[in-house]
Amino acid sequence: MASTSSSTGSIFQFSGIGSGFSTDTILQKMLDVEKAPIAGFQTRQAEVTKQQSAWRNINTRVLALGTAADKLKTDDLYATRQAQSSNTDVLTATAASGGTIGNFTLSVESLAQNHQQVSQGFAAQDSHLGTGTITLKVGPASFNPIKIDSSNDTLTGIRDAINKANPGVTASIIDAGESAGANRYRLSLSSNTSGTAGKIDATFSLSGTNPAMSDLVAAQDAHVKLGTGANAVDVYSSTNTVTGAVDGVTLNLNSASPGTAINLRLTQNTAPVREAVQGFLDQYNSLSDVFNANNSYDKDTQSSGALFGDFAMQSLQGDIVSKVTNSRDIKGGSLNSLSSMGISLDDKGKLAITDNAAFEKALAKPEDVKKLFTDSNHGIATNMRAYVDQQTSVTGGAIALADKQLSDQYDDLTASITRTQAKADRTEQRLREIFLNLETALSTIKSQSSAISAQLGSLSSGSSSSSSSKSSG
Repeated sequence: MASTSSSTGSIFQFSGIGSGFSTDTILQKMLDVEKAPIAGFQTRQAEVTKQQSAWRNINTRVLALGTAADKLKTDDLYATRQAQSSNTDVLTATAASGGTIGNFTLSVESLAQNHQQVSQGFAAQDSHLGTGTITLKVGPASFNPIKIDSSNDTLTGIRDAINKANPGVTASIIDAGESAGANRYRLSLSSNTSGTAGKIDATFSLSGTNPAMSDLVAAQDAHVKLGTGANAVDVYSSTNTVTGAVDGVTLNLNSASPGTAINLRLTQNTAPVREAVQGFLDQYNSLSDVFNANNSYDKDTQSSGALFGDFAMQSLQGDIVSKVTNSRDIKGGSLNSLSSMGISLDDKGKLAITDNAAFEKALAKPEDVKKLFTDSNHGIATNMRAYVDQQTSVTGGAIALADKQLSDQYDDLTASITRTQAKADRTEQRLREIFLNLETALSTIKSQSSAISAQLGSLSSGSSSSSSSKSSG
């Protein structure tokens, strides 16, 4: 019986509460199986996010290409001019778009000067000159009389009163030094307007000593002589920035050199067109890099770009390549494609200026370049701008459509994760209830087993005692 008790005790001996099983471990393994699809959904979500990022990067680069195309559509781009002076120490110039082209000879006879007057000398700045008024005119402009009273009738006071009134001149005091003696200090008036239009007419009506003004620098207009000989044209300007002498050209006079002929050469400025074309090529090449990176595949690492094999992206790339590189029916010009102006695809699929001579020759014909890019029906920039608008439209563009499809996929995956998690939660709750019932049942069985074992033990002990008594008798 002892052996029976021992055997029975081992059958109901558990290491844990109730059953002795590691319930959480068992549950976790069962739930891991239930939740297994979630990892796959999350992996796919990461791929979708990467694809969305790729499409949005493409969208940015396509828009940048459209912006570069817009620069090539600007009419003024092809009408820019440049001015070259044979003597920049004397004269520089700038030319407006669409201005004259040609060579001109001119000379700078004199520069415009601001009128400046100075008074007789005075022994001290604070000497009282008397009360009254000062009337100033600058060219045709008159100003209200400036009142001088006992509070400001000194040389310093008069200077300050004039500057406070701001009558188109600036007053100052010239200090000639101690050696000038009684003539040390002089009142100076400088016109704020250059040329004869800024000539000063100052009238002092003071009760004491009136400043007697004389010219320190005469009012003078700039004088440019256009052409040479008896038929040369004299042009005058109140400033040293002269417009109108040559149509569309601004002359900046730096110094006077009477009789010195200066050649002014006005030509087409090709730099802006060159920069705009290169900018377009750069944006195209940047977009091409993005396309190629997203459609790449490395057989060694077996890794691929985010949009490898994506038909929508391949179609977009093919359309852009053809719209940029194909020949077109341009009426009235010598250029019908980028290749005709020395631009073609290199061995890496990048657009580059491969024939500099042809490119420079094309730039020398700005109207032909303009037609190639801006023709209303077939211009490269015109068509590219329209295509970019179409593909990037948020209401039906291919890029927006791809992004929408990917967003929908991501949302579907999120819903699948939610459903799977909810199902796993329900399974966990059901299993926990089952295990709890099992634990309760096993705990009851264990208690009953212990009671039976105790009773069997008691019976065995009583039987042994009875046998011993009979043997003694």
